[in-house]
Amino acid sequence: MRSTLATLLVALFIAVTLYLQTYQLDEHQTSISRASSGMLEEVPLETVADDQVRARCAEDDAYTECGESLAKFPFPNSFSQSSNTASIALIAPEGWKLSTSLLEQLNQLETLAREGSVHAAYILAQNLTYCFYSPVDEQSYQTRVNRALDNNEDDRFLVNLNEKYEYCQGVNQTYKNQFVEYLERAAKSGNVNAMVDYGVAHTELLVKIKSETESTLNARTQVLAAQQKYLKVAAQHGNVKAIARLADDLWRQKFGHNDGVRALAYLYLVLELTTDSQIYSRYEWLEQRMIERLSLIEVEQARELTRKLKSELKTP
Repeated sequence: MRSTLATLLVALFIAVTLYLQTYQLDEHQTSISRASSGMLEEVPLETVADDQVRARCAEDDAYTECGESLAKFPFPNSFSQSSNTASIALIAPEGWKLSTSLLEQLNQLETLAREGSVHAAYILAQNLTYCFYSPVDEQSYQTRVNRALDNNEDDRFLVNLNEKYEYCQGVNQTYKNQFVEYLERAAKSGNVNAMVDYGVAHTELLVKIKSETESTLNARTQVLAAQQKYLKVAAQHGNVKAIARLADDLWRQKFGHNDGVRALAYLYLVLELTTDSQIYSRYEWLEQRMIERLSLIEVEQARELTRKLKSELKTP
């Protein structure tokens, strides 16, 4: 009885929020249009907020943002082969999300990626990331619905859970793990957005997946080295999200060494490049914290390094 009631409630929520979803789709398409124009509007991942999302995912991985941190930046890839552009546009008319369920387009995307399309590899990585925490079967889905009702989750949560289940149905967890492989392939081929996505991805998740084929120590070493490398390259292209993450990670000594000067240098670069007032305020506050812990000489070294980094930016 409860299972039937839960299913009916989900259907009702979907109907009630249809108009809202239409509005959100228009908003999503607008963001893609802005990205296509080349505007620097990416938002750096905030460490505190990211940790909160991860904690929520651990509790209930149907949470709206679980697995979407990569997929929500659907920038077109200028390195993809023109011969595949039309095919990919038909498959993913909204930038990264497919026109059908993932399973229906999986073989075609795989074929395009094998043929060398960096864009196809990146789209596949984004979709597998989006589906990473989706329910694997009807029983799992129903369990999530019941849990959501017990936790008094709102309508949007249930609608997103249903949409994700329908979109990702039929793709098993083993295949979902391959998002790392396709993301690396796109990043190694020069896709800046793939580099950023890999750089800001949850390190422990990447290590866990890579540990399936090698030792945990080697996996962690490789992941951290790749994350730092990709973020640095993306930063050289003026990607604010990558620059901001480097400032955060270097300050937190994520890469195993204390480099407060470089952290502050990247922070200053964020302040110079960002057009987002909230990002500016956050990093202005962080600047004061860094300055309090660094010497005057180190602060001046950071300013000098910022000037050097800015002069080396690869702008279109």
